[in-house]
Amino acid sequence: MNYRVRKVILILWWVATVCTGCATKESIYRDIRESRTASFGRWKSAFEGKADEGEDVLKGKLGVSESIQIALGNNKPLQGILEEKAKAKGMIVEAMSYAMPTATVEGTYRKTDKVPTISFGGLPGMGANVPALGMKDNWSYGVSLKQPIYTGGATTAAIRGAKIFQFLADERIRNVAQEVIFDSRKAYYDVLLQSVLMEVAETSLRVAEEHLSEVQKRKRGGVASDFDVLRAEVEVTNYRALAIESKNKEHLARTSLFKVLGVSQESNVELVDALAYKPARAELVEVVEKALSERPDLFQAELEVRLQKEAIKVAKAGWLPKVFLFADWEATKPSQVNMGNLGWDEEWSGGVKTEIPIFDGLKTLGKVMQEKATLRQKEINLRDAEERALLEARQAYLSLRDAEEFVESQQASLDRAKEGFRLAQVGYRNGINTQVEVLDAQEALTRARGNYYKAVYDHMLAKLYLERATGALAPKEVDVVTKNTTVPPADEGRAKEQKPK
Repeated sequence: MNYRVRKVILILWWVATVCTGCATKESIYRDIRESRTASFGRWKSAFEGKADEGEDVLKGKLGVSESIQIALGNNKPLQGILEEKAKAKGMIVEAMSYAMPTATVEGTYRKTDKVPTISFGGLPGMGANVPALGMKDNWSYGVSLKQPIYTGGATTAAIRGAKIFQFLADERIRNVAQEVIFDSRKAYYDVLLQSVLMEVAETSLRVAEEHLSEVQKRKRGGVASDFDVLRAEVEVTNYRALAIESKNKEHLARTSLFKVLGVSQESNVELVDALAYKPARAELVEVVEKALSERPDLFQAELEVRLQKEAIKVAKAGWLPKVFLFADWEATKPSQVNMGNLGWDEEWSGGVKTEIPIFDGLKTLGKVMQEKATLRQKEINLRDAEERALLEARQAYLSLRDAEEFVESQQASLDRAKEGFRLAQVGYRNGINTQVEVLDAQEALTRARGNYYKAVYDHMLAKLYLERATGALAPKEVDVVTKNTTVPPADEGRAKEQKPK
């Protein structure tokens, strides 16, 4: 290898190295640490009340419907899946390109160290060699046009597949949007439950403090012992601990809600919807029918099967002939046609080209086998999705029915506990009941209140699961999924919360 060739190779290697860049572990991790520091800076700004522009810090009242709209606008997985629509449009454009003509421009420069010559050796009056053919510097440029006429059905199948993928993207968005709606409503209900349980604990604490005051008054009157006072103080301590625990759970539930909504943890809102019981009857046949006809995951599975059938058609096109129209124009220097012309010369050609595959090394066969196996997978996935839909619909139906029965039983238990505590208090003031009986009645009332509100929460959750199982949570239109998207309304409304007495 001569010196000049080695020099050219070194220069090309240096250019390639500069173009690709030198990414080291230190440089990459330095960039990552800078990104993490910036993330902490954004959090600190929000913590100090100086949130960045565009960062949501919620204040004031918040209902279920508002929380859904906020979650749809801020949810990162949903924002990511929305790009599927842009991807689907790109696939349609790409598929259409297979039916469109293609045009390419090519240019070439070639330098040779020798010029072709014609030997006239032995002819009278002629030298041994006469240089007459070509030049050391050779130039050419040209334009090629190609128009597909028939591609074995691959173009049509690709266009149909791209349109199916567009519908598939819509169903994927609906599916993710339904999960966002489900998560936001459940997180809202979690806060409602913990809020009302906190109020139950605080109410029980106030009642225990009032009872302690009554016992201390009776002790000063000589009708209560030190043990009675000590027992009342222990109850106050226990209920205070329960109130603190309930308050902590309520705070944690709020942080989870803000996380689901995608807003700042420094938000401070008042929930305007209530934890309230509203009976909801459902028939199993209607539930199953709606699940099989409305769930976005079933539409998604159906579209995946149809998309895969188009993929098989594209693969089979490798066995079929293809027909193209073509036209080429080229300019060369020196002329490649007229040997005596050392200047620029032009030529063009055109026609019809047919490609008939005879043997491609089993490439098409292997591709078709793969696509058919994938189709069988998609069909199995569809059946599995149907079975999962049936299972979830039946489970949601049974859970709702059992939840209604449980709420009604806990309502009766709460009424009895309230009356029992009232009678114990009256009897204690009149000297009929003992302090232990009053404390037992209060504990029973606190437990009954907690059980009742948990039963109401379970019933609301059962309705929510039923809506998800039947696809009722998914928005009907997915053209724009933002804070202004129309979604199915929650049925809680602005119910008046039943405060524990």
